[in-house]
Amino acid sequence: MIFSGIRSRLVALVLVAGIPVAIIAGANAWQKYEQSLTAIAERATVIGEADAVRHALALNDLENLVRGLARFQNFASLSPVDCSRILGRMRGLFDGRYTDLWFLDPDGRLLCNSHGTQGSETANAGFLARLRQERSYILGKFVLDPGSGRVELPAAAPLLEGDAVIAVAGASIRADWFTAENREDATRHHTWLLDSAHRPYPPQDERQAALLPEATLMAALSEAPGRYTRVGASSVGGDFAYSISAPDRGMRVLVGVPAAEARREARNQLITRLTELTFFLLTCLFIVLAGTELSCARPLRRLAHTVRAWKPETTFAPPTTAWDPAEVSDVGSALASASRAIARREADLRKALSQRDRLLSEIHHRVKNNLQIVASLLNMQCDRIGDSEMRAEFETARDRVQALATLHRYLDTEGAGTVVPVAPLLRELASQVVAGSDTVVEAENVILPAEQATSLALLVTEALLNVSRHAFPEGESGRVTITLRRKAGQAVLEVRDDGRGLPDGREEGMGLSLIRGFAAHLGGTSQLEQCDGTVLRVEFPLPGPAMGEAA
Repeated sequence: MIFSGIRSRLVALVLVAGIPVAIIAGANAWQKYEQSLTAIAERATVIGEADAVRHALALNDLENLVRGLARFQNFASLSPVDCSRILGRMRGLFDGRYTDLWFLDPDGRLLCNSHGTQGSETANAGFLARLRQERSYILGKFVLDPGSGRVELPAAAPLLEGDAVIAVAGASIRADWFTAENREDATRHHTWLLDSAHRPYPPQDERQAALLPEATLMAALSEAPGRYTRVGASSVGGDFAYSISAPDRGMRVLVGVPAAEARREARNQLITRLTELTFFLLTCLFIVLAGTELSCARPLRRLAHTVRAWKPETTFAPPTTAWDPAEVSDVGSALASASRAIARREADLRKALSQRDRLLSEIHHRVKNNLQIVASLLNMQCDRIGDSEMRAEFETARDRVQALATLHRYLDTEGAGTVVPVAPLLRELASQVVAGSDTVVEAENVILPAEQATSLALLVTEALLNVSRHAFPEGESGRVTITLRRKAGQAVLEVRDDGRGLPDGREEGMGLSLIRGFAAHLGGTSQLEQCDGTVLRVEFPLPGPAMGEAA
């Protein structure tokens, strides 16, 4: 129990001491994990800013081109054919960036364009309402050109004469121009251009739609007033770091960087660090337990085994080795010193007990001799008394004294004068008092202290005297049975005879009074019955197991 308690306390100590280490290491691991996720977000932010700049440059070129067309003062002097030829040459200068350049009249009819068509309405006519209201450069929304089948982004500016709009100059830029420069990076990140209606380009085909943010995140990104970066799930649950630029001319650039691999790597690094921390703590715990076992528990077990095997009468020799800690050696030395002191004290106590036993034996021997002398004197006096009743009284007194002398003889020889074996005492008392009768003593091995044995001896003597007087008067003989047995912590004594019994109507004499008094002194009760003779039954409590039962 001591060693397990030491181990438990050491384990608790290591765990308590390891808590700050575990907290710090765990916090560092989690910080690394968060930094890995932050790095993904930062990468998305950097890519988003670069793409936003590139898109801003393209939109700025579109605006400059449209505003330049709106300042073409000689437009009205050109024929539609010349106008279309000039616009076509201008479109060719931009390496296919623009799908069309065009002029509209104030009513929205096409005057000329870079493709040489004229006289029909164009999809760009929707700008007229905004253009008349704002009277400045405007940027449209993504539209699908029915002729080329391409998605394009139109822009327009008014040609003013005073406050009147005399024509509208415009250009349509290819939507795929914005994403053409980062196609080689499509496996590393994805870019979308959002118009003022939050419609993304490239179009939301099945593949592209799976890469866009899920609806809630898309709404949060679209409604952000400025640059906004957030790690979240795509429409099909993949992890991405999304970054959206601030609005520029109503347009926004959305970048999505795949984060699943980076998140998985960060999670693996976190698990690796936590595993290393756990292994470190378990290693420390093992080292502490091993050190405790070798330097503390094992020496203490050897010492405890030696202490359990030590007997007071032998010299205690503590087991010591060169590797034992000084504290264990000090405990062993202290136990050795204490064992020597105990041995000296036991020797003194044994000597004192021996002297006490000799003194008690001498006292009991002298008391026995004195009682024997008194009994002899009483016996001599009986021989000189002629009156039978007087002689009977002297004989009774002699038998009582003789019973006490017999008891002191047992105290002189057994148990150092403190305890008496009851069975042989009963047999000797029976042979002394009712010598002329057939006497049987059936007694279990019971040992009583001297005080109880004295009361029991006098009680049995009185009972046997009553038997000799009343059961077998005038020299008659019969059978007397004395039994002593244990019963549930009690001693049951019976003195039974098959004689005449007590005469009817006879008052209780001194003998029965003494019997009841001795039974009360024993702590018990007495009962006298007539059943084919006389039965005296006395029950009294036995002392503890160490004294109540003979070895």
